[in-house]
Order: sequence, then structure tokens, then C-alpha cells
Amino acid sequence: MQRQHQQYNPARARTQQPTILSDHFSDSHNLEAFFAFRSNPQSTTMKSFYASSLLALIAAATAIPFPAKLVAREPTQDQVQTAIESWRNDVVNVNSFLDSATSLSSADLQSAAHIALGFANDEPVELGILSDISGLADDALNAILLLKETFGNVPTSLQNIINDPSDSDDVNTQLQQINNTRCCNVLPALDILWQACADDEGISNLVDTSVPRPNSCSQVVC
Repeated sequence: MQRQHQQYNPARARTQQPTILSDHFSDSHNLEAFFAFRSNPQSTTMKSFYASSLLALIAAATAIPFPAKLVAREPTQDQVQTAIESWRNDVVNVNSFLDSATSLSSADLQSAAHIALGFANDEPVELGILSDISGLADDALNAILLLKETFGNVPTSLQNIINDPSDSDDVNTQLQQINNTRCCNVLPALDILWQACADDEGISNLVDTSVPRPNSCSQVVC
């Protein structure tokens, strides 16, 4: 039994051909092979047509450019100095919130927590810059790892305060968690990291690497 073939429709064929092979089909010999294939799929011409089409597809695909591997860029001295200064400003402002939080009304506490959260969220940005410095000592690298592991605790607790500033028991719990995280982990890690980065970049005389503590740290046992 002979296989029946659908009548060739040039308009339909044009819409079905992949654009990646448009140049290949523009050749008159290839078009002739294509029409021969439509009338006799088992012919040698059909096989030749498919082989040449496959080669055209492979050639087009291998010509597609791939993005280069992203490589971290070493920060400049100015960028390191700015990162330390900005980070220190973040710490000072979060400290200020912690020192005043228990004396604020619910509305003022919520507003102050919003502001503190903005500064707390900036700290990982500055860490990202300092983390790109190559050749830091092991204690500085360990400080970076510790900061990455504990950073999320402070913003989470601040957000909990924002969500319900009128719940004094929960507010006190959140403040205690923030102080435990900062006084026992974050701020001691900054003692190491800031100085190491400043020393590495030769800017120790240009930037304040001292890490200020909130008054509440005096009440925290680590």
C-alpha cells in the first residue's frame, strides 16, 4: 500500500521552518532537495537534504556565545574604606535603637525599629565588599563565615518587633535575642574583620576600625 502524502503548501512550509536554518534553505539546491523529499521521502536526495540540514543546525548552535564565568573583583582601597565606614555607621544606629527601645511607646518603637532594620539590612552589603578581599588571614575568614551564619537573626527580630510593638513580653524577647547575637557574635567578629581588612589595604590610619557596643552588651553573658 502506497503511503499518502499531504499536498505541499508553500505558505505553511515557510511558517514551519526554523529561523536558524533560513540561510540553509535559501540555497536553490537545498530547496530542490526539500521538494524532492516531499515527493519521495525514501530517496537519496532526501537523505542528503537531512544530512546537510543537520550540519547547518550544528554549525548555527555552536556559534551561539556563552557568558563568561563571573569572577569576583578585588575591591579598591577607597571601596574598603567606605565599606568599613558605612558598616560602622550601621552599627552605631542599631546600637542607638537598642539603648532606647525599652523607653519608647509602641508607635515610636515601631518607627525606630523600621529605621534600625534599614541599617541592619545594609550590613550584609558591606560584608559582601570586604569578603572579596583576597589573602585575608584565617581569623578574618572565620569572622566572615560567622557573620554570614548569624546575620539573619537581627533583621528577623527587628521585623518581629515591627509586627507587634505593643506586645511588651515579645518585644523584650526579641531585644534579648538581638543583643545576644550582636554582643556575642557579630560585634566581636567585626573587631577582627575590620582591622584585618584595613591592615590588608594599608588604610589603618585612615579609617576607624573600633567597634562600638550598645550599653545593653554589659548585661549580656556570652
